[in-house]
Amino acid sequence: MAAIFFDTSAFVKRYLVETGSEWVHDLMRPSAGNRIYLAWITGPEVISSLTRSRRRGDISQEELEALIGQFEREWDHRYRRVDVNIPVIRRAMALAKRYGLRGYDSVQLSAAIELAQDQSITFISADENLNTAAAAERLAIENPNNHP
Repeated sequence: MAAIFFDTSAFVKRYLVETGSEWVHDLMRPSAGNRIYLAWITGPEVISSLTRSRRRGDISQEELEALIGQFEREWDHRYRRVDVNIPVIRRAMALAKRYGLRGYDSVQLSAAIELAQDQSITFISADENLNTAAAAERLAIENPNNHP
């Protein structure tokens, strides 16, 4: 059983068919026994990503509604969340400055670092810049795009 922290770019593959989606599904199967961690900001980021997919015409309105419903049900019962508190935000600011990360990416990485203080984790992101920063912070990383 492993502790896995997903950033949104990797986590959304649970709901949208993208490169690496099957690999993400395998990690999240209950029989895999993995503990799945997300930062609280992942919730609005996932809804935003799904809604943007609809606006681009990648999914239908019916698919959007079904995916959001599935996500909201699973959000409440399936995933563990990492608080985005003052220490996480302060660290995120330093990470954004150090690595030139986008705002929410720095918060995702900071939340993962917070979690990693108490246990060994794998940081999963489909964002190469974020993975580079996570590796520099000594986190084990995986990119689902490397698992087609």
